[in-house]
Amino acid sequence: MTSAAATAQLQATSSDIALLCLLTFSLPGHDDLRLVNNTVDIVSRGQTYTAYPFRISLPNDDSERLPTVTLQIDNVSGEIMEYIRSLPQAPTMLLEVVSTLDLDTVEKAVGFLKLQQVSYDALTVSGSLTLDNYLTRRFPGDDYDPIQFAAIFSL
Repeated sequence: MTSAAATAQLQATSSDIALLCLLTFSLPGHDDLRLVNNTVDIVSRGQTYTAYPFRISLPNDDSERLPTVTLQIDNVSGEIMEYIRSLPQAPTMLLEVVSTLDLDTVEKAVGFLKLQQVSYDALTVSGSLTLDNYLTRRFPGDDYDPIQFAAIFSL
C-alpha cells in the first residue's frame, strides 16, 4: 500500500476500512466502462464506478510464458457482454486498488493490460488480461526504400 494511513489500518487487528478493486475498460472513441467490486456504486476522482461483482486471479510465477491475469465478471444481466461485443478491438484495462478510507487515493494500479480470449455463458464473462508482448514486434516497424525516403539513402 502506498499511503501510510491505509497500511496502518490494514495491519490493525480489526478495521473499518476495506480495499476496493476498480476496473476500467477503455478504448479510444468509445465510452469507458467503470466497475467496482462492491455492493454500492462509488465515486473516485470524479468518476462513478458501478457496483458489479468480479474476480481477479493473479498469475503463477512461470519463466517460460508471459504472465496473464484471469478476470471473471458476473453477467446475469448481460450488459457487460453487450459492451464487449460493441467494441471493434480488445479494450485496455486499468486495474486500481483504493481503500474506503480515501476513495480518491489509488493505493496500487496496473494499467497496461489488454482483455483477450473472452468467453461467456449465462452467468459469467471470463477473459485473460495480458501484457503486450514487445519481444515479438518487428523492428523497425516500417520498410524504408530509396523512393519514399530519399534523404535516408542520399550521401
